[in-house]
Amino acid sequence: MGAGLLIAQQVAARATRDAFYLSQFPVTTLPLVSGASALLSLLGVAVFARGMARLSPVCMVPRTLVVSSVLLLGEWALSLAAPAAAAALLYFHVGLFGATLVSGFWSLVTERFDPHTARRAMGLVGTGASLGGVTGGVVTWAAAAVVPVPAMLVVLALMTLFCVPMARALAPPPQVAAATPREATESGAWAGSSPGWKLLGRVPYLRDLAVLVGVCALMEALLDYTFNAAAAARYARGGALISFFALFHTAAGLLTLAVQATLARRALQRLGLARTLAVQPAAVALLGALVTAAPRATAVILLRLSEVVLRNSLFRSGYELLYTPVAPERKRPTKALVDVACDRVGTVVGSAMVA
Repeated sequence: MGAGLLIAQQVAARATRDAFYLSQFPVTTLPLVSGASALLSLLGVAVFARGMARLSPVCMVPRTLVVSSVLLLGEWALSLAAPAAAAALLYFHVGLFGATLVSGFWSLVTERFDPHTARRAMGLVGTGASLGGVTGGVVTWAAAAVVPVPAMLVVLALMTLFCVPMARALAPPPQVAAATPREATESGAWAGSSPGWKLLGRVPYLRDLAVLVGVCALMEALLDYTFNAAAAARYARGGALISFFALFHTAAGLLTLAVQATLARRALQRLGLARTLAVQPAAVALLGALVTAAPRATAVILLRLSEVVLRNSLFRSGYELLYTPVAPERKRPTKALVDVACDRVGTVVGSAMVA
């Protein structure tokens, strides 16, 4: 349930962000704001990673959720007087908190289970996340018909608050809980005394994960700009645009759920982690070549849909399992850096390419 609620909030936040921003600004400004958002999130994730190392995920994630909820309410209040400023702030907000909170949630999941149990549990968690994607899209689509786009910020704030008890419920049991920051610091093993970036440079396995995330983020940034440009050209601003984004994310959630329920576990068992991870970039490369040959709006939307579905099902199920053998004292200060900071570096590069 925790996975579903958090992903529902993320889907609703992205749909609202895109619709609100494109209702206030031209699509040509997206590369600049996307790159600026990515740079801002680099600073935020450094703070989050240090907090994860010193406080543990079960302390840091709920606190971050509360801060995000309060800021969403502040952005809603601002939207009543200055909607353009609120739209820009919401874009930065989702960039700063979105991937960071998802990374923190998966840290909670991977620390709760040992590697053997995690392989079995990941399918259930992934299915819950897929259901959340569908729910988030449906909620946004339904709300778009009755409330203005800025009012969705209040809905997002409430959804974020509801995630807090779910995150606390994922605290690892005593027998598998990692050492406390005090104990680890006294033993000299806690990574808070060794910055996460140094660990990334020192551990080849973590460094390879960072490169993987960065390259995938670059690809996603290019696809996202093309997709948003096609949507802005095809649909009117305001309610029509948020309805389109909501329906898109609902369709993506339904397809992700189908793939997760029918193929994810089978792919991990038969293909293994590496080949399961390779399905998404291989499919995007093939479909991207077809879209290049026939660059139509429908083809662009289908390409983006395929990328989102495969990333949130097969790729996510395999990727999170890569962290289960990593010790908590290495994972806590580095996972957010890999998942978010390296992702944002790829986003900055991708935004610069289309600017």
